[in-house]
Amino acid sequence: MGNRKFQSETNIFEGGFWFLFLLGLNVASALALVFSTHELRQIHQSLDLAQRDETVELARHSRLLLEKSTLAGLNEVESIALSELGMEFPNNLEKASQ
Repeated sequence: MGNRKFQSETNIFEGGFWFLFLLGLNVASALALVFSTHELRQIHQSLDLAQRDETVELARHSRLLLEKSTLAGLNEVESIALSELGMEFPNNLEKASQ
């Protein structure tokens, strides 16, 4: 009978060890989940900021392309006026007499 009591105490300690071991693994898993979720949120926030910057830069690029095409059009008009129409910019500007 004494031998049986010793086996049950060993079984209790062994069961308690496994319970604590599995509980520790469960807590570690929960902490890993919390940290990975936090990291995912930070990555998503940086992605959101990058997409906002991309939108701003695309709008700026669009405005610059429009300005470039406007300036190219003015240069083309000036070159056509000089070469084909023989127009020149007046060097002597006098006030129109009244």
